[in-house]
Amino acid sequence: MRLGTLFVLLLPLTQACSALQTPIAVTDFCAVAKVIQFSRLSDTLETIAAVKEHNAVYETLCTKAP
Repeated sequence: MRLGTLFVLLLPLTQACSALQTPIAVTDFCAVAKVIQFSRLSDTLETIAAVKEHNAVYETLCTKAP
């Protein structure tokens, strides 16, 4: 699968909690994105799920070879 196609498929995941849905290039996303931590004690289940989703997108787009 081409990286551009993967980006198009995963873009909605990165924007699930965003009010603004502005498409960005994968290279731009990877330049500013980082792994996010959550607290099992104080974060809601929804927050934890969103963090895990973001981290999965980051892992797929930014740390794996194309």
